[in-house]
Amino acid sequence: GAASAAMADIVGHAAVEILGTGSADTAPSLLLGVPRKKGMRYLLFNAPEGLQRLCGELHLRLAGRLQHVFLTALSSETVGGLPGCMITMADSNCPDVPVYGPPGTEAVLAAAYRFMPRAAQSSKVRDSPRAGVADVLDAAGITVRSLAVCVPDGAEETAEGAAAGLPLGDGDEDLAG
Repeated sequence: GAASAAMADIVGHAAVEILGTGSADTAPSLLLGVPRKKGMRYLLFNAPEGLQRLCGELHLRLAGRLQHVFLTALSSETVGGLPGCMITMADSNCPDVPVYGPPGTEAVLAAAYRFMPRAAQSSKVRDSPRAGVADVLDAAGITVRSLAVCVPDGAEETAEGAAAGLPLGDGDEDLAG
């Protein structure tokens, strides 16, 4: 059927490029490359500030090849490079790239669109459900699922929250004394 036809379009092995690891100058981000008969196609997970610089350093060309963008959170670290990437894609006459993210993604991008040319604005922005597991993308032999992870109020201030890597407090504590 349709699934086997989509799988037939995949040639070779997929490749994962880690664009950022969450260090001081990059947010966690990766690019999944799927080889197709018409060339490599990419799925981007998070779009940190400096995304285009990172891709340039790795000799990766996204224009015409970026198929989907997935955001794991809504913060400047995960979304900061998306407007510039979308403008570059529009300048390259590339198609409307779908963007998927947590609840609020549509509102965040709508705010960014006030500063972007209309041609760069994606009409395919989708918020994931607030709870549970959902298939976000199930096409061309690839399935991407969202899993809503919630942090209970106050959990970041507990030992369990600290063990999970959550920041302690609100950052306004007096560290001097």
